[in-house]
Amino acid sequence: MYNLNSNIGKRIAEFRKLRKMTQETLADSIGKARSTLNKYELGTIIPDIQTILAICNALDIKIQQLIEYENNNGISIINPFESENIYLYYISYNNLIESRIEFKEEVNQIKATMYNAITVDEKTYAYKYEGKLEVSNKLAYINLVGRDEGRYEKVQIIIDLRLTADGTYGGSIMGTANNNNACVKKCMFTTKKLSNADEYNKCFKRVEITQSEIEGIKKNKFWIIENSKSDMYLLKID
Repeated sequence: MYNLNSNIGKRIAEFRKLRKMTQETLADSIGKARSTLNKYELGTIIPDIQTILAICNALDIKIQQLIEYENNNGISIINPFESENIYLYYISYNNLIESRIEFKEEVNQIKATMYNAITVDEKTYAYKYEGKLEVSNKLAYINLVGRDEGRYEKVQIIIDLRLTADGTYGGSIMGTANNNNACVKKCMFTTKKLSNADEYNKCFKRVEITQSEIEGIKKNKFWIIENSKSDMYLLKID
């Protein structure tokens, strides 16, 4: 079902700024006072459905981009990153791998395409995976399938939305290694591509398996990827 909440005001403001529109311009377009639009954006008033449709038309966006949709399983079909692309970083054979995940909104779903191990100019990549994005309980799940070069591989990405700063998130990716054995890798996700050696070096340290995680594996016989401290994942990007 659709869910109207105060987040709709935040999205109205973001899309308005993206379109380089003032509050006065948008308010005039939908036949409302600027003070009323300001209350919409602050979340103190939730606009009715007719006003929402008018706002969507004025901003040239889909209604799904403003209103959260949840299916019968409580899964939210909305892009929590507010970006069409996020970048994924993990270590493979002691090298930092950079990948890009592209989101495209469709009817009642958000399609996700991952370009794994991209080059600096992003024009080439090792493998391509396709699937969809779902969000539940402050976690984002991206379930993907890769079929490049006769390969068939399923990949699941879990992103912890509770730990974020400057568009940076922690999480994990589960798939297969080159020997076709299942593997899990610690990841960092950003809405902005890393741009210099210092950022890449800091990212490398953040996605390494820590000594406390190794000790936890020995004790518990399974791996809990650390997420209790934000500084384990977060990388401030200016």
